[in-house]
Amino acid sequence: MRTSSRTSRRIVVFVIAVLSLIFLPIVLHAFQVDNKIESHHSLPYRPALGQRLRIHSENTTPDRSLSGSINHNDLVHALENMYPSTALDQRIALSRKDGYWPYIQKGEDPPQALVYGEFDLQFFGEILERAALHYTKPQDSVTTTKKIATASEIWQGKVFCDLGSGTGRLVLAAAALYPWKVCRGIELLEGIHHEAVETLRKCSPSEDSPDLNDSIQNNQFSTSSAHMVAGSSSSRSIPLSPIELRCGSFNDPYEFYGDADLIFVFSTCMDTHVLINLARSIGRQCQPGCLVLTTEYKLPLGGKLEPLEDDPEYPSGEYALELVESITGTNQATGGESTVHIHRVTKALGNGSPRPRPQLTNRGDPIYQFSSRSEV
Repeated sequence: MRTSSRTSRRIVVFVIAVLSLIFLPIVLHAFQVDNKIESHHSLPYRPALGQRLRIHSENTTPDRSLSGSINHNDLVHALENMYPSTALDQRIALSRKDGYWPYIQKGEDPPQALVYGEFDLQFFGEILERAALHYTKPQDSVTTTKKIATASEIWQGKVFCDLGSGTGRLVLAAAALYPWKVCRGIELLEGIHHEAVETLRKCSPSEDSPDLNDSIQNNQFSTSSAHMVAGSSSSRSIPLSPIELRCGSFNDPYEFYGDADLIFVFSTCMDTHVLINLARSIGRQCQPGCLVLTTEYKLPLGGKLEPLEDDPEYPSGEYALELVESITGTNQATGGESTVHIHRVTKALGNGSPRPRPQLTNRGDPIYQFSSRSEV
């Protein structure tokens, strides 16, 4: 009897052990603690400086129907001709010449905002088209804002600006897509700014002009007449809107972009302080109705600007923005997807005209230099 009882207990223990081996992993998995903390910030992940923002390929499933007057394939081929994907490492290295090594040599951490990346062309075209639906100015009547118009009609004669324009790739893309009054790129790093200028110089003059009608003045390059060839063996050409490339910082209140109707900022690697300064710069320079597109991060939606110490008559006061839409699309540079936030300026201090820079300052112009610290 005892032997039978012991045998039964052994069988029960054996069965329990077998069942534990089968079901314990399932139970543990069901109650596993997720080590990814949900973030209520607009971006759950920001690449570290050591991780390259690398685009291996463009959107592999584009709809091929950008609302501009050119074919998506033609635009991709033209920009591949101007910015070969095989030379991306060279462009990254060039950006690090000014944006990485000088900081390392001084024992400082390079600002993440200076990481170089190239945004997906198809998604870029889609958000320019989408932004057109949100573009209104205070003087627009209900009738004009509700009429059906194409993005080309809406952006015709307007001003596009890419803050942090790098080698000018998206500036050329925007100039090819729509008939802007001017497409402007403002880039902080001199090395890749000069690369952008040299790339633009490769564009052929348009048929109605014997040359590029270009000019260089105060680290600024502009052209009013150019086109890109759609491919190395193609005779098709893509006309470009007038282009202006500048080397400067949006932290400089005298680096004027306040006439912009649409601003794009590839802000994926910008920290909170840089975003605060960006919002303040927009509030100081822009006009109500201007649209601002940022990637991954939303901008602060308002604040108060104090008078500048060296220019107390520079307009100061409150500014405000509103978030009108957020769109997620393909962008290999950020690991597969990117979210673009469309903001509209509702209250700002700009009047559409540049302000002359003061002759002298008391602080060696630090407010005009790049800084990851916010104003206090």
